[in-house]
Amino acid sequence: MDDALSKSQDQTMELIELQQQISMEQRQFSTISNVLKARHDTAKSVINNVR
Repeated sequence: MDDALSKSQDQTMELIELQQQISMEQRQFSTISNVLKARHDTAKSVINNVR
């Protein structure tokens, strides 16, 4: 019984760690995406102002 409970707790901790890793990757992706969009929008604005 104790072994099953310990195994369940270990699995729960692994899932929590995995969720944290995925969340961090999502934040990183979102940050990079926002930076690239801002860079693109700035370049597009400069090109439009030259015309």
